[in-house]
Amino acid sequence: MTKLKIDLHKIRENIETVLALCQQCNLDLVVVTKCCGADNTIIRHVIDSGVSSIAESHPFNYRYIESEVDRIGLHVSISSLYEDIPCDTIYISDFIALKKLAKSSFADKYKIVIPIETGDMREGVSPDELSEFMKKALAIKKLRIVGFSSNYCCLNHTPPSLEKLDCFVEYIRRISKDFIYNPHIISIGGSSLWSLMVRNEIPDSINQIRMGESIFLGLDPATRMNIDTLHQGAFVLEGEILEIRDKRIQQNYDNTIQPENLDSNTGSKFSRLRKRAVLDFGYTTCQTLGLIPEETGVKIVGSSQDLTVIDVTDTQTCFKSGDFVRFFLKYEALSMAMINPYIKKRYVASSFEG
Repeated sequence: MTKLKIDLHKIRENIETVLALCQQCNLDLVVVTKCCGADNTIIRHVIDSGVSSIAESHPFNYRYIESEVDRIGLHVSISSLYEDIPCDTIYISDFIALKKLAKSSFADKYKIVIPIETGDMREGVSPDELSEFMKKALAIKKLRIVGFSSNYCCLNHTPPSLEKLDCFVEYIRRISKDFIYNPHIISIGGSSLWSLMVRNEIPDSINQIRMGESIFLGLDPATRMNIDTLHQGAFVLEGEILEIRDKRIQQNYDNTIQPENLDSNTGSKFSRLRKRAVLDFGYTTCQTLGLIPEETGVKIVGSSQDLTVIDVTDTQTCFKSGDFVRFFLKYEALSMAMINPYIKKRYVASSFEG
């Protein structure tokens, strides 16, 4: 059975490292747990690591988490606003949603943060309409609007910059001046802001940062590079070999592989034996394009719905049926693996455990 090893010790140490950096930058840390699905073991471990806020794009995943920390709903569907959402803070960037929430009996329960569009072209109030939006929003007395947020490198993968942060701060300064409004939360996300934090270039008026990928994978999504001071490998997928055989593969001289039964009359192709292994998971189990083999020489050939084929010809290990092949996961692959019922999770609480 496919397994997912989860190293809670590495996650805790990453949180401690990020918390220390946030303290140097005078930022409150929000740990974004959306890649963990509804895994209460991980969420509980995150809370026990000393953070005061957690965030999720599916806020009902927090229904079993008591309000000992600030539970943030990054995306709340309009149709659920009449329900008792298990969050303390919710992000809303649509005025229809604000009006509907104001009619809910739970309206005064939530703190509200307004996302502002700052270039990622995802959610957020456009700067051009921000003044009119806030004029109408602040007139709804039943709502507690406590601040603003922005996100970077989530959709269009454009790295954040000091100039973009300064623009975000300037939008808020104008709103504060025009409406005599003092926001308590000025929040930015996500892990792509790591290098700006390290250089201590976050503007002083920003007081909160949201991070997930750097904490759980030790990765800077702006550069797609590992962060030296953080652990990688907190999550490792282990696929079991169901079959391993030598296969005669028809291969072009440009190293593209073709099936053996294709026409080979031309002189541009040759065939050779390759050792292929079939693993017990496919693309519906996990996003195979988001897997990185732990062992040098392992190559992912392709996957069907329920099986994945790898080439192990060039590895140092003599794999056999029943062995497990290990993979590190990219963010998208981890998000899929965490919610898949056919993957068995194995938690490691100490760096000395295997």
